[in-house]
Amino acid sequence: MHARGRALAGGDGQAVRLLGAAYDTTGEREGATRVTRVLEAMPAGFYSLDREWRFTHVNAEAERLLGRTRDDLLGEVLWDAWP
Repeated sequence: MHARGRALAGGDGQAVRLLGAAYDTTGEREGATRVTRVLEAMPAGFYSLDREWRFTHVNAEAERLLGRTRDDLLGEVLWDAWP
């Protein structure tokens, strides 16, 4: 579940109403699990990076090819891992 909201203030600055929404994220989590299974099963090395060049995913074959464990790489900047 994901929820988001905020308090709305009255004229005196005190919260008088809450405005928010919540939604079920089960489908998103299940989809991410399926993608992870596919990436782990494929014979090619695969890794993904975020906008700051940090490793966000490393599959088992990429671990083997890069000679580093995913625990070592996840969150690390590519250019720091291989300067």
